[in-house]
Amino acid sequence: MTFSATFSRSSQDDNPVVFLHSSLSRGQQWSALSARFPCTSTPDLLGYGHSPMPAKARKEFRLSDELEALATALYQQPFHLVGHSFGAANALQIARHFPKQVLSLTLFEPVAFHLLDQQDPALAAITEISHTIEAFLNEGQTQQAAQYFVDYWNQTGTFERLSDKT
Repeated sequence: MTFSATFSRSSQDDNPVVFLHSSLSRGQQWSALSARFPCTSTPDLLGYGHSPMPAKARKEFRLSDELEALATALYQQPFHLVGHSFGAANALQIARHFPKQVLSLTLFEPVAFHLLDQQDPALAAITEISHTIEAFLNEGQTQQAAQYFVDYWNQTGTFERLSDKT
């Protein structure tokens, strides 16, 4: 499974900047920022925006699946890599597997909860959040799962204020 990335070129910079979005978002998340760079790509990660859902079931999906999906489009030339949240977790994997291609790495709120100590209250909190979202999904309540996720990370009521036009 692959996606197509389009880089806009400038005579001033041959190294593209790749922006990877957060969960429950899409490449459009970066439209204002990416417009400031002469050569960018803002792909939709698997299951977001115009990208197909992963072929694997939710519990079998791994970051390595994103690596595979991005491979043919991204790794042809060196690039700068920027990621937010889930996109940052993917960016870390890309940098780990393709260190010669990644010229720089910028991460915002990388999802790396597995690095927390088992006794850390933050790990207990994120585990509870994960279980709540999983329960919603197991009951087929996808909108409730999305609302819980968005409101947790952004403030209660944020999901209701989102435009259904985006």
